[in-house]
Amino acid sequence: MITNNVSIRKPFDSDSAINMKILIVFARFRGGTGRVVTHLARVLSANHDVAILGTKDAEQNFSCPENVQNIIFDCQKDSSESLIHYIWKRSKGIRKTILDFKPDVVVSFLSLISTLVCISLFTTRVPIIVSERSNPLQEHHGWKFNLLRFIAYHRADLIVVQNRLFASFYKSYFKKKTVAIPNPVPTRTRKKDVHTVISAPRIIALGNLSPWKKYDRMINLFSKFHESYNDAVLTIYGDGVDRNRLNGLIKQLKLDGHVFLPGHISDIDKIFSDADIFWMTSEREGFPNALCEAMSAGLPCVMFECHAGLREIIQNGVNGFLIPYDDDNEFVKTTERLCRYKSLRNGIEESATEISERYKEDIVVKMWEKTICDLVEESE
Repeated sequence: MITNNVSIRKPFDSDSAINMKILIVFARFRGGTGRVVTHLARVLSANHDVAILGTKDAEQNFSCPENVQNIIFDCQKDSSESLIHYIWKRSKGIRKTILDFKPDVVVSFLSLISTLVCISLFTTRVPIIVSERSNPLQEHHGWKFNLLRFIAYHRADLIVVQNRLFASFYKSYFKKKTVAIPNPVPTRTRKKDVHTVISAPRIIALGNLSPWKKYDRMINLFSKFHESYNDAVLTIYGDGVDRNRLNGLIKQLKLDGHVFLPGHISDIDKIFSDADIFWMTSEREGFPNALCEAMSAGLPCVMFECHAGLREIIQNGVNGFLIPYDDDNEFVKTTERLCRYKSLRNGIEESATEISERYKEDIVVKMWEKTICDLVEESE
C-alpha cells in the first residue's frame, strides 16, 4: 500500500451539502474518463445545477445526462497547431463561455484542457479543480507543455489524482493542494469457473490500440505461451492507431486464428463471462478501468507493474498478479499456473470481486462532492 501525506477524500452526507452551480470541462467522452465524467454529472445534478462544457467533436459521441446542461465550445486542438497558438486562440473564448455560466466551481478533466482553463481564468477568483486522468509521472508531453502546465496549475485551487503516488509529479511541488480520488468501478458479472484445468485458455485484453498499451509485447508473450497451449486464444478488444501494425505482427508470428482484434464492444459482461484470464501489458497507466472491471467480474488478471501505485489496486497473488515490468518469463509462467490450478483461480476470483465494493460508484461520487463542496465553502 502506498502511503504519504496526500489525503484520500472520504464520502459524506450529501443531504447537508450546499446547492452549487458546477461546470465540468471535458474534451473527450469515450473511454474510462468519459464514463466517470458522465456518471459524476448525472449524480451531482440531483442536488446541484450542473453543466458540461465539451468540444464540438465530442458532441457526436456523447449523450448528455438528463438535467445536465450541455455547452459546446470549439476548444479541440488541431494536430498541426502549436501549443502556444492553441492557448492564445482559445483562452479568451473559453473564458467568456465559463464566466457567462457564472459557476461556483469549475472542474476540468485532462491535462491539456485543464491547462487551458487555468490560464483562461488566471485573473479571476472562480474556484478551479483540475483532474489528472493518467499517470503524470510517466506522461511525455515535452518541456514546453510541462512548463506551461506547471505555470497554469498555480491557478488551480485543487488537483485531483487517481492515487497518492501521482501527487509527487513536478517533484511534489503541488502536493499540499493535491487529493487522491480513485475511479468508480461498476459491478460486473461472470459465469462461474467450472474447469479443473483450462486446456484451451481464452485470454482477453481491453483498451485503445495505442503504442503505450504495448499490445505488440502482449502478442509476442502470447506467441511464447501458445507453444504450451496450442488451442489458446487471445482477443484484444478496442481500436486505435496500432491496428495495422498489430495485424502485421499477428501474420508474422503465424497466429492467425489465435489472436483477434474485433474492435469496440458494447456487452462487456459477456466478454468477461466468455474469458478465462485478463492480460494488461501497458508501459504506463493511471487508474486502469479495464483491469478493475475485469477484477470486479472475478476474472483472474495478470499485468506488468508499470508503476508502484498499482499496489493500491492489486495485492500480488491475492486478488491478481503484478509482474515485474521486465520479466516476460514470469508473466507467462503465472498465466500457466492459473490455467493448471483451479484453487488458485478460485482464490483470486473471490478476492478480486471485492474491488467493486471498495470503489463503489456512489462512494466515489460522494468523495467528489465533498471535495467540491469543501472548496466552494472555503472560497466564500
